[in-house]
Amino acid sequence: KQEGMTDLKQRITEGTKVRLRPVVMTAAVAALGFLPMALSKSAGAEVQRPLATVVIGGLITATLLTLVVLPVLYSIAERRLPKKFQSGTMPVLLLISVSSVLFAMDSHAQSPQVLTLEQAVEMAVKNHPAAMGASLEVEKQIQLKKSAVDFGKTNLAYTRGELEGAAVDYELNLSQGFKFPATYAYQSKLQNQKVVLSERSREITLAELQRKVRIAYMQLAYGYSKLHLFSALENIYSRFSMAADKRYEAGETNMLEKTAAQSRFQEIALIKQQAQADLKIYEQELRQWLNTTDSIRIADTILFRMNFQTDASFLQNNPLLAFYRQSVTVSEQRQKVEKSDMLPELSAGYFNKQIEGTPGFQGFSVGIAVPLAFWSQQGKIQAAKMDVRIAQTEYERQQLSLMALFNAKIQEHNKLRAKVDYYEKQGLLLADRQIRFAEESYRAGDIDYIEYVSNLQQAIGIKTEYLDSLRDFNQSVIELSFLSGQF
Repeated sequence: KQEGMTDLKQRITEGTKVRLRPVVMTAAVAALGFLPMALSKSAGAEVQRPLATVVIGGLITATLLTLVVLPVLYSIAERRLPKKFQSGTMPVLLLISVSSVLFAMDSHAQSPQVLTLEQAVEMAVKNHPAAMGASLEVEKQIQLKKSAVDFGKTNLAYTRGELEGAAVDYELNLSQGFKFPATYAYQSKLQNQKVVLSERSREITLAELQRKVRIAYMQLAYGYSKLHLFSALENIYSRFSMAADKRYEAGETNMLEKTAAQSRFQEIALIKQQAQADLKIYEQELRQWLNTTDSIRIADTILFRMNFQTDASFLQNNPLLAFYRQSVTVSEQRQKVEKSDMLPELSAGYFNKQIEGTPGFQGFSVGIAVPLAFWSQQGKIQAAKMDVRIAQTEYERQQLSLMALFNAKIQEHNKLRAKVDYYEKQGLLLADRQIRFAEESYRAGDIDYIEYVSNLQQAIGIKTEYLDSLRDFNQSVIELSFLSGQF
């Protein structure tokens, strides 16, 4: 344009032609350099392949943007932007900036959210309907505190007519009844205890929700770990299949060994596909507890070992037990309210009247209501007393049940810990050594394929059993943490 080329179409055609070779060559060289990594099946390929795929895809996209999309946008900008913005490189810079922002926003929207365990728990507590419902129940009980002091309705009556004689007179009466002041104090304390009870109920809901999220998160980490294991196993059997092919071509073995190697490789590939399907199921389970439809990823794609510190005073922190303790307190306070209803009720009134045409007669009245037929209220008091005993009995029953459950979980936890300790200190090392020696011996011709496959199956069995044991161990840690009120 600066050189005097006024035709827009000619400028775009010439510029695209000049830039075609360098842009394509630059992108092609880089993409071809990453191609072996994208097609690799060696150890660690499950980490390299996604990176190479992203880079190659980005290079292809950048080439199309440079040679196709950018010229089109330049054409639009040249036709529609004001003249003062069309000088120099302003249209190109403007379009590149806008395109970069749009593509960055699109990329950010489509990329999955990566969550740590604590971030997943925080997200569930914030979004799940169960947590919201429990918080609303607490708010409801707080609002009901206003109803603790209720004077009832005020009575207002107006009468007009021949009240004292032939003259038309009127009478205005205003009256209000009250309970004994101590009753309102007991009712207020009762509602305060109900607020605390709703808070204890919310703590149970949140603890249960956190337990579910932690189990789902660790199950997803378990799924990723199994996928890594099967990917490594797929690479091992891939090498086994290629070695069997070479030995068959060299005449060192028969068709049976070659077929068996191919069969095992295909079997492992199928198992890996099943592990990938399980991974989607585990992810869906976690998304359910997080109450989100967005794509998510967990930060811990390798199953790690959780820790738990035994606390002798765990019963003091257990949310379920705290709820039943508070239930006893609410029942005791309710009994006090029922007893306070035996106290007399008070009333006060005011009147203003006209007698035989003479207005201005006024006064007041006070009263007291004493319960003479007390047996009805006495029955309510006895029932409230029985509620206290029932609540206390339920609290003791839950205490015994939780103690028995905690002790059983501790025994199971110790058993799983010993098992995981064995695998981490000895079993996994032996499995890795067995795989390495089996491959070396098979390549050297010291063992046949039957012994080789047998050794691999034993080693992989150890690794699989370790993952299963570690998953069960982590679940026991989560259960014990829930019982001891640690989250």
